[in-house]
Amino acid sequence: MKKGLIGLALLAGGLVTSLPATAGTFTLGHTWLLEIGNVKGKIPFPICRNAKGFKIEAQRDLKLDRVKVRFRNGEEKTYNYYRDVKKDKDTGARLFGYERCIKHIEVSGNSEGTRAGVKVIGID
Repeated sequence: MKKGLIGLALLAGGLVTSLPATAGTFTLGHTWLLEIGNVKGKIPFPICRNAKGFKIEAQRDLKLDRVKVRFRNGEEKTYNYYRDVKKDKDTGARLFGYERCIKHIEVSGNSEGTRAGVKVIGID
């Protein structure tokens, strides 16, 4: 009887662990892009945030140029976009390849109006 229960428990545990994991998202931060000038939206983190990637969501129409990400080890990576992002749309995910600790994000671009909110979304 005990062997049957142990076997059933192992089978059930194997089924649970074999289910595919879905990627979760969370907000890394918000910033603003202005209509004129080369003012970059900066999002510093006092404590680094772990993520496997990110995507940019526009809260108004904007022209996104690039996103620079600085990691805990001092390495910086620049992602070029050079495209328009419509209101309430996102850029799609940019993955790092593995989970990294982010210390700073800098968003460059211009808004279509006086200013546009930008939401940076992290990917687990």
